[in-house]
Amino acid sequence: MADPPRHTRLRRLVSSAFTSSAVESLESWTREAMTNPSDRQRASLLALSTYLRRLLDDKRRRPLDDLLSRLIAVRDADDGRSSDTELLGTALILVAAGHETTVNLLGNAVVACSIIRSRPAEPGDTVTVALTSAGRDAPWSACRTSHGSGPRTRSPGCPPG
Repeated sequence: MADPPRHTRLRRLVSSAFTSSAVESLESWTREAMTNPSDRQRASLLALSTYLRRLLDDKRRRPLDDLLSRLIAVRDADDGRSSDTELLGTALILVAAGHETTVNLLGNAVVACSIIRSRPAEPGDTVTVALTSAGRDAPWSACRTSHGSGPRTRSPGCPPG
């Protein structure tokens, strides 16, 4: 989180290391991880898929005014244009996207809180008030960071302890 010119400098540094050959070097590792998942990964995916299948079946029987019910209705109205497998895949993508968005939102809120703690809130400054509140209620375990195999450290702005 930086503004130009610092952002421009950081982006240039990262892009010089994040090359197409660096990404290509990860291909075999990524392919192996995707084609030979661990037992834990298999069990987690099976549990999530089972849950979503049941949820989709329930939404099919008792539709509500929600996204999954609307996706089912579109599929049914188009005479099976999307298969059950495609519908399940869409639901899995929605879960993953929602998780990723939430993780990033909360992480950015914690970082923003650590930044704004150094200045007093001004009356009517709703952003400062909201972020301070989010930071006060956040689980402080999120403040712990790990650097490789080295000791765990605390991010700036996190409470001691």
